[in-house]
Amino acid sequence: MKIRLLILSIAVFIGACSLTAAETPSLSVIDPNPEPQASTDPKPESTPDLTVPQPQPEPQASSEPEPAPVPEAKPGGRNEAISSYDDVKAFMAEMVKKGIDSKTLQNTFDKTRFDYKIIYLMNRPAEKARSWTWYYDAMVSKTRVGNGSLYLTEHKTALNKISTEYKVPANVIAAILGIETNYGKYVIKQTAVQGLATLAFEYPRRASYFRGELEQLFIQAKANGLDPLFYKGSYAGAIGLPQFMPSSMANYAKDGDGDGKVDIVTTHADAIASIANYLRMHGWRDGRHTVALVTPTKTLAANQFVKNICATKGKRTVKQLRELGVPLPEQYKDDEKAFLGKLDEDVDKGTYQVAVFFENACPIYRYNYSLKYVAAVALLAESYE
Repeated sequence: MKIRLLILSIAVFIGACSLTAAETPSLSVIDPNPEPQASTDPKPESTPDLTVPQPQPEPQASSEPEPAPVPEAKPGGRNEAISSYDDVKAFMAEMVKKGIDSKTLQNTFDKTRFDYKIIYLMNRPAEKARSWTWYYDAMVSKTRVGNGSLYLTEHKTALNKISTEYKVPANVIAAILGIETNYGKYVIKQTAVQGLATLAFEYPRRASYFRGELEQLFIQAKANGLDPLFYKGSYAGAIGLPQFMPSSMANYAKDGDGDGKVDIVTTHADAIASIANYLRMHGWRDGRHTVALVTPTKTLAANQFVKNICATKGKRTVKQLRELGVPLPEQYKDDEKAFLGKLDEDVDKGTYQVAVFFENACPIYRYNYSLKYVAAVALLAESYE
């Protein structure tokens, strides 16, 4: 069922934000909170029928300057094959005790080096580094919308079947695929091992989490009879068409085409089923609202806004929101629960974009802990023809 997204306004509360040119964002977007969920790239798809209109690549615009390139190596850093370092050797010994072949571990880490630009990227995720205007232009560009409409047609059978089974709208599934990997068109060359190992051993703030994910990657590779280096990944180690972290792959990946295998790297039906299962398991409910962009009629205090839309604190009824000066039409019932959030704020100009997040916003937030991401998924899903 198509989510019922009300766009009451994309204008800001005070003044208006001018739209910048669309720019293809970094593919790899990691949530800044503990235990990110789904959020590498598949092998290229087979050559399609040229009689069918073909998806177009995202435009490479330059509305904002890119940061100076950060070298992969680090002066004075640990720049050799990571199998030579004591902490990595200790990890390898632990993995052998858990049933992973020592030769597999040695071969994998002999071919892996820490990539220090990953640390830079971890501290500058697109959802934080970019404005809502830039993020919206990039994620809901005309090209991405057009490619999504083609994707819905090309994979109609699988999407309809899986959408009916899991009761998650096909357009929402497609929107997540569109934002994560441009419907499988992005090509990532970096191995997931490199990203995970760099963060597991060179990023102390979240080393424990990423060691767990690195461990799970080896377990998944063994279970599927694959070389761990087969998995290509985002800078944070997210894998496949839906950009699942290894633990999410273990817990939520599904066989969507009934061939008895689970392949979220190259098989679209499996990726579609896995996203649907993930959302359903995290609380998606058929027919519930997701997001509404609004322009409040009154000045709202800072404590009226929340950052975690899956919490209980800060939740209000639609009736209470209306009383605060948040205009919502009659289709939203007085007793419906929702959160009030800011997608962006320009302190100098005193402007910001307000959004109301309803029940079905939480499962998307679990996929990527960003209010901008949730709103972009909903808006993109509503934009397909």
